[in-house]
Amino acid sequence: MKKLLSILGASTMVISAPLSVVSCKKQKVTTGDEFDYVELLNQFLAEITLIFEKQIQKSFSEYIWINQDQLPEDMTIESIRAANENNDFQNHESDFYQKMLSSIRPIIPVEQINQEINESIVNDVNYNPILIDKSTPLKNGVEIQEISFIDKTKAVTIGVKFSALVFYKDARGEKTSQTITTRVSFNIFEDSETAITAKEIDDAYIELINKDLANQWTFFSDSGNLENTSASIGNGEFITEQFSKELEVLNEINKNVSVIFDDLKMVVNNNMIVNSARFEPAFNQERKDERWKTLYKAFFNDSSAEKEFLENILNNGDWVEPKNLILKDKDKKKWDENAKKSYELYTKKDNNSSTYINQYNLAYNLSENKQINKVIQSQNSDFYLDLKEDFNSIALFGINVNNLKFKIEIDNFDFSSQTIIARQKTTKKNTMELYNDFMTQAYNFQKSFINLQETPNFQVKKTCFLKVPKEWDLDSMRNKRILYNYELDQQLVLANTISNSFNKDLEFSTSIFHNQYNSKKDKYSKYIWINDKNDLFFLDNDPFGREAMNKIIFTTYYFSDSANNNLSFDMNHYIYNTGWGWLDEEGMVWTLTNVDSAFKFEE
Repeated sequence: MKKLLSILGASTMVISAPLSVVSCKKQKVTTGDEFDYVELLNQFLAEITLIFEKQIQKSFSEYIWINQDQLPEDMTIESIRAANENNDFQNHESDFYQKMLSSIRPIIPVEQINQEINESIVNDVNYNPILIDKSTPLKNGVEIQEISFIDKTKAVTIGVKFSALVFYKDARGEKTSQTITTRVSFNIFEDSETAITAKEIDDAYIELINKDLANQWTFFSDSGNLENTSASIGNGEFITEQFSKELEVLNEINKNVSVIFDDLKMVVNNNMIVNSARFEPAFNQERKDERWKTLYKAFFNDSSAEKEFLENILNNGDWVEPKNLILKDKDKKKWDENAKKSYELYTKKDNNSSTYINQYNLAYNLSENKQINKVIQSQNSDFYLDLKEDFNSIALFGINVNNLKFKIEIDNFDFSSQTIIARQKTTKKNTMELYNDFMTQAYNFQKSFINLQETPNFQVKKTCFLKVPKEWDLDSMRNKRILYNYELDQQLVLANTISNSFNKDLEFSTSIFHNQYNSKKDKYSKYIWINDKNDLFFLDNDPFGREAMNKIIFTTYYFSDSANNNLSFDMNHYIYNTGWGWLDEEGMVWTLTNVDSAFKFEE
């Protein structure tokens, strides 16, 4: 503790250290590339922040619960209280504040932070587009931003806020930065017995969270909307009641200590959500045209075609196959073990687990989530997936436990910051039943939404009759380019209340993607155009840079992270206007006025 509160030596608020590179191997979205940049930046900052937080917490952990006998001889709780009365915590130039800075400085783990950032981030080639160079992005070191004081009956709490500037390239390739922060608190008690009691209860909590209960947090839901589920967890559903009940055991440790759940808040870390989808169910290429005809007949309410289509895509039907798995590598010996296990479910026609949503996919996706694995490692957690017992687990959520407190006599103290990992399990008998329900509901949704009304003539263009979103005023939107984005996309998708009635407990998501010249399912058409005949056109650029009407594909996803998951229904079927293109404004206006679109709003 003398190292922490030593009052000797000079001080500075900025801490930096040289580092050798370790060698080893809703914002407006207008283009796919910009979307990728935003996602990469968010992941980059989140991973750096987690390293920053965990290393600082680890370095200062031994000073969280101490008694005043561990302070230097010329410092007591009363002298700290006197400094507060003298406004020394607000006056950053005061001798007291400067001495506190100099005592904290040697403990900040700058080298450890930068070393882990280098190993995990700088040497990750995926981050090359935003890295300025091959050294730490924390160019200015770590700053002590503030030191705060909270007085209690028989203790004081000293809070320290740390910050650092993270430098990176913006979307234009120019140097920019953002600030990241974290806090730690030191609780200093008047007597050693109370300090020991506080440390014992906190240690017991950490042990309980990461050992005894590490694999106990489970809830049942069939929703694929990960954002909605996260919000529900934050609102106290699913986990909070179970958590509070399990932690009541801490009240038995010491009769003078009680756990306070009043302000408990569960907050899902959006970078620690793992789903169990990995491979895409795609139309088998064999007799593809014939099968597409069956699909369109089904869309035109041919009951026998519908029966045939569903029978051959549900369970382990031969009309679909895990396309991106099969194309991954022809040599199956090179597949990872989880990929092999998933494929076996398909080839052996397992009726209990689906290739497209199962524990093997979940295990693989967990192994790829660097942040959740950092938490498991830093907290020394015993969390693990049991590939036998977790056959019905469909998602994982990393949840930060906030504002959990305990009381000693009349004073409240915060437990150490911890993250738990909760399993979402399906209520269905197994994941094959869940897969079947999804494919059936998604088919019925798209059939109702696309709303084909003519006799199925496969030689002519099909027309989809769409509902007008309540947010759209067609009269004010006619005959001009309107930027098409996620918000407009979802307004159009949700406009059809009948089709959305098929989206029940699964809470799946549907998007309308431009797909003719871009194989990625994360690119919306650039514009829409509505003419006087209520025709809706989706416009984008063709490979020659000309504005054109292009193919559109309706994709319904089980999980809500859209392009980042593969369990989807689209069968690669397109609705398109034709390949019209034009070089000037006059040609575009003439075409959009006189050509019939494949999409028309109902009168």
